[in-house]
Amino acid sequence: SLHRLNLSGTAHGDYEPETYTYSSHRSLEDRDPEMRWSEGCPSSSRPFDPDLKLDVWRPEDPNGQAILYIHGGGWSLLDKSNSFHIRHMLESGYTVVSPQYSLVCHGYNGVDMLDDLVAARRYLSTRAEQWGVDDERVTVVGTSSGGHLALLLAYTHPSNFTNVYNLYGPGDFAEWFEKGWTAGGTAGLEFACHNVEDWWSFVAPNCDPDGVDSVSPISLVTGDSPRTVTLHGTSDSLIPFYLSEALHARLDELGIENSLIGLDGFDHGLDLGEASVGSQIFRWTLAAMMNGDGIFEDMI
Repeated sequence: SLHRLNLSGTAHGDYEPETYTYSSHRSLEDRDPEMRWSEGCPSSSRPFDPDLKLDVWRPEDPNGQAILYIHGGGWSLLDKSNSFHIRHMLESGYTVVSPQYSLVCHGYNGVDMLDDLVAARRYLSTRAEQWGVDDERVTVVGTSSGGHLALLLAYTHPSNFTNVYNLYGPGDFAEWFEKGWTAGGTAGLEFACHNVEDWWSFVAPNCDPDGVDSVSPISLVTGDSPRTVTLHGTSDSLIPFYLSEALHARLDELGIENSLIGLDGFDHGLDLGEASVGSQIFRWTLAAMMNGDGIFEDMI
């Protein structure tokens, strides 16, 4: 007999989101044409819209905590609520808020994306009572490029978040650029310098050290940064594991409660599939972080 497992990236069960517009009046005319991809965004991106929207997923039995979930996709793909984990988060009692953000293929950079997410967090605050959320118990979670943006958001606005959970996003851009990156034929600072014909072109507003630091989480960590957990495969072929090691070493230096969970031999996308080993480890460690257990060295 055949038994099917639902491994869809939008495995949300019977839950349905409420969708809100949180930011309006964007225009491609405001973007430098040279910074937009000449062939447009990839087919798995969403089309440009002047409005940015967010989904709100409300659990049947809310516990007052909220997760601001930031989707991944190379800063240019996918859309809000693209995650294997939303149903599990809801069943755990968390209200999930998942925003869109501007995409690099439309000519936006990482600072623009951060501005969008700050606006999304502010919008959450205005609706917290309506959604049954304690505004002082918000955690930001992101996957891959969304993990990078989650770190940026948490480290630039630490008072707005109790925790940040980074699923294999890059934590140190300067180190990455210095050592180089060979996938897709791109290496070093070229990766940051708006090589607009490269699918992986990114997000520094300019290519000088200050521009790179402005989108590098390790440069934004302070003694007030929130509790940080990273789950990362040691054999990640897209986002090198050493970037997470560098970030967490810096967190240790500043005395920030943190845990780097390295899954030996796992590649990028280690949590793909609801039933995967990586998904189960993520959900267990997320619960430990949200519960404030604080014994991160004993998580696994």
